[in-house]
Amino acid sequence: MTCLRCTKSRQKGFTLVELLVVIGIIAVLIGILLPALNKARESARKVQCMSNLRQLATATIGYTIDNKGFMPGRGGNNNVSLVPQAPFVQGQSKSWDWISWRRLIDPVTGGSGNTTSDENITDSGLAKYLGVKEIVTNGGAAANNVANSLQSVYRCPSDNLAARPNVKVGDPVYRYSYSLNDFVGNPNKISYGAGGPPAEARFGWTWTGKLSSVKRPSQVLFYVCEDENTLDDGSYRGTVDNWLNQPSCNVIAGRHDKKHTATKGGTYSEGRIQECYGNVSFCDGHTEYFSRKDAVRAKYTGNAILDKDVPGGAAF
Repeated sequence: MTCLRCTKSRQKGFTLVELLVVIGIIAVLIGILLPALNKARESARKVQCMSNLRQLATATIGYTIDNKGFMPGRGGNNNVSLVPQAPFVQGQSKSWDWISWRRLIDPVTGGSGNTTSDENITDSGLAKYLGVKEIVTNGGAAANNVANSLQSVYRCPSDNLAARPNVKVGDPVYRYSYSLNDFVGNPNKISYGAGGPPAEARFGWTWTGKLSSVKRPSQVLFYVCEDENTLDDGSYRGTVDNWLNQPSCNVIAGRHDKKHTATKGGTYSEGRIQECYGNVSFCDGHTEYFSRKDAVRAKYTGNAILDKDVPGGAAF
């Protein structure tokens, strides 16, 4: 005689085939949903990155208002002193660079920062205009762990901070994501080389060091989210000449471009740079999702050397 209770008990369970079917369905759903989730996450990071660039542009405009129209320092390897002409000393003088990024201790590796500069992110010339007062630290780890909210404004959420292959051995490593267009940063002189245009010459205008001297500010780049493979400081000098002829070229990041293939190796010739789109801001304060290739054209950088004047650049 069959036990009715045992029969009912067996009917409540799943067979192995049924379990495998359920697992298969779950796997298919994950495969379908995961790319969509990743896309949504990257889309949110793209929006945050653009917000950062907008904040930097607005802060810079505020800086120029308070400094007789003059732009902040370019964010290069050496801290810029404009007026007064004096070395920057934390807590005693003003930093003129738009970003203070050199550290005694590298914030990613924990090793030497390859500099004697004792500064932190709150020493940046724009910190005041981003709502943060200077915090005096004694270098070391403290400088890397101060004002985290301000740190995040200077970093793209999709940036691989550890990847900086373009930095020369022994130089301080730039662990931030954005660069100021060198043609509108201070010092206000550009070396075009022997026989080139005057140092203050730009694309249809003359640079005075003041933001007001920029003609067509809605078309001239302000800040760019730069590719981690080309980042070496806080200054961006994108040129057609470098794109076409040089082993290294500053280019905007394609982190948020789903069609983007990352820059390869240590050589950025035209065939390896690859066209894509990334986030930028312009001198009137607005932001755009912009073409990497257009971001090196004279029309958008302010470069006085016209694209057609560059050897091999006629068809660029």
